Amino acid sequence: MRIVVESCNLSRASGYVDATPVGTEIVLRIGPHERAVSATKARTDLAHPTAFVHDFTTEERAAVAAGAAVELGLPGGETPQHRLQPSLAGLKGIAFAIPAGQVHGRDDVSWYEADQREKNLFHYHNIGDSFVYDSSLKVLEARQYTVLPISRIDDAAIDRINADCSAVVLRGSNYFHRHMDWLEAEKVFARITVPIVCFGCGIQVPDGSPLSLTAAQIRVLHLLADKAAMIGVRGTRSAEQLSDFGAKNVKIIGCPTLFRRRDPGLGIHGFDYDATRDIAFNVRREVNSDYSANPRRYLLRHRAIMNHFIAAKQVTVMTHGEVEEKIFAFGFQEHMDKAEQTLRTQGWFEGDDDPLLKLYRERIFYSDWVKDYDSFTQSKDLVTGYRLHGNLIALANAVPSYYMVYDDRTEEICETFSIPYFDARKEAPFSQDLLRQPGLFDAFNAAVPENYATMRRFLEDCAVPHRM
Repeated sequence: MRIVVESCNLSRASGYVDATPVGTEIVLRIGPHERAVSATKARTDLAHPTAFVHDFTTEERAAVAAGAAVELGLPGGETPQHRLQPSLAGLKGIAFAIPAGQVHGRDDVSWYEADQREKNLFHYHNIGDSFVYDSSLKVLEARQYTVLPISRIDDAAIDRINADCSAVVLRGSNYFHRHMDWLEAEKVFARITVPIVCFGCGIQVPDGSPLSLTAAQIRVLHLLADKAAMIGVRGTRSAEQLSDFGAKNVKIIGCPTLFRRRDPGLGIHGFDYDATRDIAFNVRREVNSDYSANPRRYLLRHRAIMNHFIAAKQVTVMTHGEVEEKIFAFGFQEHMDKAEQTLRTQGWFEGDDDPLLKLYRERIFYSDWVKDYDSFTQSKDLVTGYRLHGNLIALANAVPSYYMVYDDRTEEICETFSIPYFDARKEAPFSQDLLRQPGLFDAFNAAVPENYATMRRFLEDCAVPHRM
C-alpha cells in the first residue's frame, strides 16, 4: 500500500492510501506528537473510501512552525513513507480589504467585541459576511494576516502591505450595486502594487434588472480588473453583468464558504427526508426592493413555507444578525416585549397561538462566532431556508441543505454549485415532496471535485498561496 500525500502545509495534511480496497489507518508523527489517522473518507474521485484529512492540533502546528517534519507511514512500517518539511520560508503576508470581524488565533473569526452582547444588540450585521472572512482565512496561506483600510488613506499601511504581502484580498460580498460606497478605495487600490484578489464577489440588483453603477463605481471595477489576474465572482449573472461594464477577466468560482474544510471529497450521501427529524430553518426578514420585487409577498411566502416544516419536523430558527432575533436568541428579557411587538406589527407573528412565536421563545439560534455555526449545523439532519451563507456553511459541514431561492443572487450560487433549491419567487406551490426526490444531491456531489479544482486553479492563477 502506498500513501499519496496531496497537501501538506503548516496546518494540515491530506491525501489517500493507494492500492487497497478497504479503509485503513496511517501513522502521523510531528516531533514528539504521534497519532493514528483514519484513512476511511469516501471521495467521488476514488474507487474506495481511503482518503484522509488531518487538521493539526495547536501543539502540532506549533511543532511544525518550530521546524519539525511531518512523517506519514503505515502501522508497523520501519520507516515512514513520507517525511515532509512544511516551512514559512518564502511565505509573505496577506492583507484583507473590507474584513468582517475579529480574528482569533490563525483563522477563528467572531464579530467585533463578541463578548459584549448588549453593546452589539441593537446593531444589525450579517454574520454571513464573517462566514466568508473566516472561510477565506482557512483556505489561504500566509505568514500573517493584516487589514488594508479603505475608509482613509493610510500611507504607512499601504507601504507595509506593498513590501510585506503577497496579495490584497477583497473578501467576497455584494460589492457591485447602486448603493455601494467605496469610500477611499479608488485612491487606496491605485497605490497597491501587489495583486488584488477578488474572492467570490457578486452583484446585487432587483431580479431581472440590469446592473446600474455610477461613474465612480465603474472606475473602481476597472481598477480591480487591472490589478487582478482575474476577478473571482459568485456565478453567471455576476460574470455577465461585470463583463458588460468592461471587466473581461472574470472567473466564476462560487464562494469559499463551501470549501472552508478544504475537502475535495465533500458530499451529501444517503439523504432521506422522511428520516430527518431535527432541522434548522434560516430566516431572512430584512428584505427590500433590491432583493424582492414584492417584499410584502416575500414575507408572507417566507412564513408559509416555514410553516410547512414547523408542522412536520422539529424546527430551530437559525438567524444571522437581525436585532429582534438576537434579542430572542440571547434571552434579553427586558427587550423581549418590544421585539415581539415589532414582529407582530410587521406581520411576522400572527396571534398569540402562532407556532412561529412559540419557536422564537423556545428554539432559536444566533451567535457572533462563526465556529458556533459549524457546531450548530453539524447537530442537524437538514438545514434549509433563505440565507445564502447559512445554507452554504451547512453543506460545507456535509449537512444536507436545501435552498429557498428568493433573488438572482441566491439562484446563481445554487447554479454554480449545483445545489438543489425551490424558487420561492414563482407561483408554484411549495411541497415537502420536493425534498423526497431521488438523488436530490447527486448533481451537487458530482460537481464538488471540479468546483474545488476551479477554486484551487483560480488561486494558483492569481499566485496566492493556499491550503487547498
